[in-house]
Amino acid sequence: HDLCLGDWKIDFDKTLRNGLNATKAEVTYGETSTGRKWSEIDALIKDSSLPLQVIEGSQRTFLLLAQVEAEQHGVALDEVHFHEVGAVDAILDVVGTWLLRFALEDEVGVIDGIAVGPVGLGSGSVKASHGTLPLPAPATIGILKDCPITNINANSETCTPTGAALLVSLANRWGNISSGYIRRSSRGAGTRNPDDYPNIISMVLTENPETDEATSSKYLIETNVDDVTPEILATTIEKLLEEGAEDAWITPIIMKKGRPGQEIKVLDVGCGGGLLTEALYDLGAEVDGIDAAGPGIEVAKIHEKKEDKQINYATAQAEDFCIDKEGYYDVVTCLEVLEHVPSPASLVEACSKMLKKDGLLFLSTINRNPRSWITAIVGAEYIFSILPKGTHEFEKFIKPSELSEYMENASVRLIEAKGMFYNPVTHHVSLNNDLGVNYMMHGINE
Repeated sequence: HDLCLGDWKIDFDKTLRNGLNATKAEVTYGETSTGRKWSEIDALIKDSSLPLQVIEGSQRTFLLLAQVEAEQHGVALDEVHFHEVGAVDAILDVVGTWLLRFALEDEVGVIDGIAVGPVGLGSGSVKASHGTLPLPAPATIGILKDCPITNINANSETCTPTGAALLVSLANRWGNISSGYIRRSSRGAGTRNPDDYPNIISMVLTENPETDEATSSKYLIETNVDDVTPEILATTIEKLLEEGAEDAWITPIIMKKGRPGQEIKVLDVGCGGGLLTEALYDLGAEVDGIDAAGPGIEVAKIHEKKEDKQINYATAQAEDFCIDKEGYYDVVTCLEVLEHVPSPASLVEACSKMLKKDGLLFLSTINRNPRSWITAIVGAEYIFSILPKGTHEFEKFIKPSELSEYMENASVRLIEAKGMFYNPVTHHVSLNNDLGVNYMMHGINE
């Protein structure tokens, strides 16, 4: 996943710990130097092509470690230098845990919460890069502040700072196992195999249909449409239920001139010649299209008139247009524009301002990594000539973690991120979970 850690591998082996079977993950790597600054590790993860949720979770774990280390040693956050925690195996421990956490969701469905019981702590001392330290290690104590612990009669380290940070950053609550039905369980083995206790961590997956029903988040998505046939409405209901909606219904309303229904207001930012704008209009929306470039708008107006459509086009920048349109639109789209503007964060903020509360924002752009340079610039512009040479500037490409941060700062909550793939030979387009090159993000204005 482009983590730039050199040669490494993970082996999983079945083993026994004090008579209990468990799985041991063994990391081997060729790196000899283990020290890294927190900022290096954060950038390493941020610049990877890992799934966005894994990136954010891994960054959260290392940030927690760094904050405690900074407090323990009296240094600034950017000056924190990890020793044991900076080694390849520690980085893979953290990233691998977050990868498996979301891989499990792909298999069993959404995990509503992670509960962690009291953490068992031993005593004694341990040799570290700073010398001999008492146990529990000072960093472990700092990380587990306000968390439940229990004493283990062991003269050894039973919870490392990395393990503690993973537990704290993963947990939704601390306490006993949730009530319900046990669906799965597993055990992970530590390296040591003491005689007086099993050196393992246990995980249990439970399900409580009644509790899950009562506590799980639900969203009511409402929209009003006009000039739609009953056949299309019936098909829409069927499709919504197929895609997982708990329920879907149609409520008749009366519009001006006694017409049933009300149109959805949509804004297409950076509409160019109006390709997407017209498609949105054809779906029954009331659509406005804006673009900072006048020639594209003129082409869009010519085609609109020729096709006898009623679309409002304007030559304008979103930052100016939003002054008179704050809270006006149900949906705002901004596709393949962000990588061409001086301030993508400012554009995302302007788009969010024009949305109603609970309005939907759709963004698309290009990831910034070696693969996107080869695909979007070398391939698209120089090999297949899909785009004019010079269309893109690599340094203006935007990583998913950066775009999600722009959305969060604009009070738009990310709902979904999807990769886009175009086959230049077959001209087939598809969505997938690979955000490595072209990708889209969909959020709701809060």
